[in-house]
Amino acid sequence: MPAGFTTDEGIRVTRSQTDIYTRRAALLLVCAAVLVIAVLPVAILFLRAIVTDGQLNLDAFHTVLSSPRQWRLLGNSLMVAGGTACLATLIGAPAGYALAYARVPARRTLAALFAIPALLPPYVLATAWTTMLGTNGLFGAWLVAFLPMGQARPSPFSVPGVILVLAFTYYPLVAFATMIALGRFDGRLEEAALLAGQRARVFRSVVVPLTLPSVLTGALCVFVLALLNFSVPSLMQVDTYPVELYASSATYDYAAATAQSLPLLALCLMALCAWAMFLRPRNAWLTGARRERSLRVSSHMRTWAAAGCWGLALLSVFAPLASLFVRSLPLRTYLSVWETARDEFVTSLLVGVLSATLLAGLAFLQCTLLGGGRRAATLMFAELLPFAVTGPLLSLGSIALWNRDGFPGLVYDSMNIVVLVCVARYLFIAAGILAVGERRLNPRLHEAARVHGVSWWRGMFGVTLPLQAPFFVACWGLAFVFAVGELDATVLVCPPGKTTLAIRLFTLMHYGPDAYVAALSLITAIVILCASACAAWAYGRMGNAHAASH
Repeated sequence: MPAGFTTDEGIRVTRSQTDIYTRRAALLLVCAAVLVIAVLPVAILFLRAIVTDGQLNLDAFHTVLSSPRQWRLLGNSLMVAGGTACLATLIGAPAGYALAYARVPARRTLAALFAIPALLPPYVLATAWTTMLGTNGLFGAWLVAFLPMGQARPSPFSVPGVILVLAFTYYPLVAFATMIALGRFDGRLEEAALLAGQRARVFRSVVVPLTLPSVLTGALCVFVLALLNFSVPSLMQVDTYPVELYASSATYDYAAATAQSLPLLALCLMALCAWAMFLRPRNAWLTGARRERSLRVSSHMRTWAAAGCWGLALLSVFAPLASLFVRSLPLRTYLSVWETARDEFVTSLLVGVLSATLLAGLAFLQCTLLGGGRRAATLMFAELLPFAVTGPLLSLGSIALWNRDGFPGLVYDSMNIVVLVCVARYLFIAAGILAVGERRLNPRLHEAARVHGVSWWRGMFGVTLPLQAPFFVACWGLAFVFAVGELDATVLVCPPGKTTLAIRLFTLMHYGPDAYVAALSLITAIVILCASACAAWAYGRMGNAHAASH
């Protein structure tokens, strides 16, 4: 022992060095797991596409990217994505202002109802909307009644139909982004503006400009999700870029599929850069000061806002679910569904539990070990790539990585490959949720634990995890919902003889009977909503417990 050190000091130094080595080892394991699960499938895909027999070959990229058909399909995808983002913003932004600013009655109930479309898989809502807009559907009959004589009824199986379905699926993202921005709005800005202007002018000139970056952030998320969506255009028979990419992936054409992914990947990176350069800095305008706003909404406006919110909930939640229930009748259809899809139900639950546990655990370790900074940002950017290349291409890369002899073959021939694909696709979302919780922790708690000689492992599970519990539960619940409803990335990797509810439902949507499809869609929706409700209840209980302790 060096001179001048007492026994206790030497023990503390030894423990500190041990903690450093342990933390470095854990960080290496986490980075290795992220590399194998999320990065290698994309990397090996591009490697196989550009290297043929040991030589560089870019012929496939030239052939695909010079094809007029590919750019025409990309134009369709941009039309769908742009139209969806605009319509979702027109629907979601007023709903967010009505809930958070007008303070309509029962706004918590309305917020919960608005969250339902974003939690349900898009293909379930596509089934419901095609049912409603069909010839015998509720809205289809209204359209025929209001159209002029001799005019053909618009078909839901078109670009406007896809835009309508995706907009009513993703508008909650814009609504909640607006509500979050208003929650961080400093009421003192309104007080100063009211001295020089009227309420309407203050709202237009102060409130809207300060919350607009958050609204545009939600719209940008909708744009990216609609751009990458495969299931809805496929079901509604609209040719888009992801549908073409799935066709190349299904034939295991690595070069063509990889080349086709480049425009989508470039657009996603451009959207990310636009957010980082123009929208993220402007979010600092919202200080988050907890001061009551001075601008009040009249009772007349509040009544109209409440009517609009309940009408939107009726149109986007109650009407689609009711149409599925009516189409699934008689009730004996559900018995037939249970008898034939019982194994898929159990498989989906198992995949959801395993994926959510692995996602939440890996994201928790990543955020605890890295915190913030460039290293965390670099790792999250790497985790974004599996999502940006679309689900079919991610599954094709996973096939190229795991379809080998030995241990990889054991993973590929089991449902483990489905779990790994779900983890790779949603790891950046899970890490983002827990990163928010990590930023809210007081660093002095960790400092106090280290001063008292608490080891790193004990501090992580005894200090950080209990404080992160609400965000951990929210992360686990969302990961379970995403994994149960995942279709784009799992449709190609499910082993023979085993499928999930999503894959079975997607197959039957093309070939199965309407009543059976509606019943299976409604069962999938009920499973997801029950899991979401349990996660929301646990999050609320844990959040209230933490607030009471502080």
